Amino acid sequence: MALTSELSTSRMMLRAPRLTDARAIARHLNNFEVSKRLAVVPFPYSEKDAVEWIEAKQHPNVHTWLLDYQKEVIGAVVLRHPAPETWTLGYWLAQPYWGQGLMSEAVRPVLRHAFEELGAAAVKAGAYVDNCGSIHLLTKLGFSWCGKGTQRCRARGGRQIEENHYILPRETFYRLG
Repeated sequence: MALTSELSTSRMMLRAPRLTDARAIARHLNNFEVSKRLAVVPFPYSEKDAVEWIEAKQHPNVHTWLLDYQKEVIGAVVLRHPAPETWTLGYWLAQPYWGQGLMSEAVRPVLRHAFEELGAAAVKAGAYVDNCGSIHLLTKLGFSWCGKGTQRCRARGGRQIEENHYILPRETFYRLG
């Protein structure tokens, strides 16, 4: 399992997932408004799916943080290292917490960790073109649009959905503070 360092912000703790988190994860991801924005999340989403997700995150090239906010798991941030020089960012947030700045607050220390502790030169991310919240988050954090493609979405019946691609170089992250 990749060693996921605990990180914290003024409002939450970011920590590694535990099997005991499966119920909370399932409760939040069993919401089509959340799952339709994620590539690999099925809908409906069960506690068994959550256990499988937690176990799949126990891989040396994956760093996963759950957002522990007011003693409740409300989302996740994931960094994957699929190839040399490449880090990708993924995340989700439970719908009742949208629009409160929690995800941008959570992603910043994860990006700092990627650049300072993991040696990332850049971090890439994608967002479906109909996911305005995610697109806003990425641009707010300093990511630049770098192309388009498609990505399969399990919750939408496996359809290919148009996706924007973004990149954040280390120097841009530090320049923006």
